[in-house]
Amino acid sequence: MSTRLFDASTIIMLAKRHPDKASEALEGECLLDLTLYEVGNALWKINKLFGKHDKATALDAVNEASLLMAQMGAIRVEEGDLKDVMEIAFDTSLSFYDSAYLYIAKRRGLVLMTEDEGLLRNSAKVGVRCLKVKDLKSTP
Repeated sequence: MSTRLFDASTIIMLAKRHPDKASEALEGECLLDLTLYEVGNALWKINKLFGKHDKATALDAVNEASLLMAQMGAIRVEEGDLKDVMEIAFDTSLSFYDSAYLYIAKRRGLVLMTEDEGLLRNSAKVGVRCLKVKDLKSTP
């Protein structure tokens, strides 16, 4: 049974810094359906906007990320959740996307795994426990 909700920042960090342990750490855990897009966008930015311009590397990276995320359970934010997500966004001044992570983590009783300082700073306001990659027992 999954106990953690991973955002894009933690998936990318695990894949980059702990590739040998990423699969074990993510298997059976949760992500939001929007995380797929966020990871893809981050990999595109790294490879297109930050000077690499290397399509082959970007394709390899997105393939590896896809394999990691395929072992996770995707949670969809439903239409009925949008009002509550918006309330969190206004109360915390976080983006709607980030607020969706807090909402789902709270509603499902999951620990939110994030490297995002805004989420870490605001999680207590909505009663969500957050951890960073360094807090996982399976990483150095």
